[in-house]
Amino acid sequence: MLVVNPLGTGVGLIAPLLNALSRAFDVVTWESRGTVAPGKATSDVPALRPSDHVRDVEQLCARLGIRRIDHVVGFCSGGEIAALLATSRGLQPRTVTFAASSQRLPDTRRTAYQATILPICDAIVRRGISAHEAVYAALSRSLADADSLDLELNRTNLQPFTDPETMLLYAHSIRYLMTELEPEKLRETVREIRVPTLILHARDDEMIHYDAAVALHREIEQSRLVLYGSGGHFLFHRAPRSIEHVLQFMSSAPPGRG
Repeated sequence: MLVVNPLGTGVGLIAPLLNALSRAFDVVTWESRGTVAPGKATSDVPALRPSDHVRDVEQLCARLGIRRIDHVVGFCSGGEIAALLATSRGLQPRTVTFAASSQRLPDTRRTAYQATILPICDAIVRRGISAHEAVYAALSRSLADADSLDLELNRTNLQPFTDPETMLLYAHSIRYLMTELEPEKLRETVREIRVPTLILHARDDEMIHYDAAVALHREIEQSRLVLYGSGGHFLFHRAPRSIEHVLQFMSSAPPGRG
């Protein structure tokens, strides 16, 4: 199984899911933005394009002797990479799961976060590392009213912004993600998914509008949509039923070929 990690962060945002999946499957996690640990970014570390991630996953699996990934899970921005992997002839997954996925399909509503993240990254790229202090301060102020769990998770979500060079690398990577997979191109990609697909989202997600999940369900023929009344963006922490739904979905998948 391959779990595609979000936002250039550690696995803390999806830890409850990973813990549950690891008891039943061999799990590989993949970070979807090409960012690195704070203080480790250099000009020699590229900001990876989505297609680069797919190539690297396929090469890694080949070196490990993995001929096929049975299940692919994408959370948040990991959803875009998961969609590309789902249509990979090399991996041929049996199922795909999208959770709080950030796909920007045409004619979907967007949150304030979705409307501003690309302009923010454009500004970071233009200004370079000199933008770090102002950007990090502004994002940190947004956490003032969060409760203890959301505060911890949002701090994890801020990891790509804690170091100036990593922030710049992250901004380039987001721009690659959002331009290489622009809405019409992304719609063409998800329409090619031909395996059972589970789509999970919370209606009160303030980062990614649940319209993204509704649109995915509309475009993927063999998909099932589950919308939670609450759970926010950190679905696997706030809506434990989501983990049960993922496990049930995978256990009921038809066996693969070969």
